[in-house]
Amino acid sequence: MVGFEESDAILAHVPTARRLATSGLGHRAVTRDAEVIAAAVRFIQAPETA
Repeated sequence: MVGFEESDAILAHVPTARRLATSGLGHRAVTRDAEVIAAAVRFIQAPETA
């Protein structure tokens, strides 16, 4: 997990980076969450734009 301040720096320097905020998932449930999985799949399948 990365905090919002750290992710702001990543987003500023990595044009293809994306941030997905979640709540209450913790370290393990985040790996089983349908929204997180779908976002990861979309990210991986998206053509590189940078």
